[in-house]
Amino acid sequence: MPQPDPPQLLQDVQAWFSRLRFAANAESQAQWMDQADQFLTASTTMSARERLDVYVTDYWPRCLDSLADDFPHLRRFLGERDFSNWMIRYLESCPSRSYSLYYLPTQLPQFFDENYHHADRAFVLGLLRYEWAVAQAGFVAQKPAFSTQGLSESEKQSLASRRFTFQPHVFIEKFDYDFQLWIDKGTAKKTKKSQTHLLIFRVAAEVKITVISAVQWQLYTYLKQGSTLATAIELAIKSAPENDLIALETQLSTWMSEAMQFGIWVA
Repeated sequence: MPQPDPPQLLQDVQAWFSRLRFAANAESQAQWMDQADQFLTASTTMSARERLDVYVTDYWPRCLDSLADDFPHLRRFLGERDFSNWMIRYLESCPSRSYSLYYLPTQLPQFFDENYHHADRAFVLGLLRYEWAVAQAGFVAQKPAFSTQGLSESEKQSLASRRFTFQPHVFIEKFDYDFQLWIDKGTAKKTKKSQTHLLIFRVAAEVKITVISAVQWQLYTYLKQGSTLATAIELAIKSAPENDLIALETQLSTWMSEAMQFGIWVA
């Protein structure tokens, strides 16, 4: 029996393998598995299809285990069965485009936003966003950090007109629930609303989750949106409640020092 012609382009192999990995059911997967001889070679002990089966049967469990590791608290809240069902739906709808499992949940917040419409929607979407921020803070890039060391006196004097860029691993978040308190309690029930502001970032290999004031969150948000330091301070003063103005005036230098100490700004 003549052997089928091999694929001419690498993209043909990639397209076939992608369809195989994300086949919606066993029948569809078998259809793509039957083409294994066209794309793979046999070994001395296994046929091309047998070699492929070793990988394919392990792919979905690896993806589900990775998502469970990234979202342990969402898993606890939804329950094992519902969590797995949602993650399978996600993987079927949003196939991974990266070689790394780190980026597997990239589309998960949008997927839940578009598809999760239960009564606890606000809590679930917030918890998912919280855990994804924590996960990303642990692995995204660290760039050279900004420091005032080596700046001339004139450059130091002009810091107010500088636009500060935050490290990719820094997340400035506002949540309608105190997820840290909920996690510490270890309950599976939804907690009451309690707005919190968090700064999530990485120092060396450790992820830090710091509660910040509303006015500090507002200041950092303006900076992240591209305002100069002077403009961000002005806007924060205008939007801050009167009782927060004292904190802004007395803590600003501390916030600046800590930002440089932890290296949350890019040079």
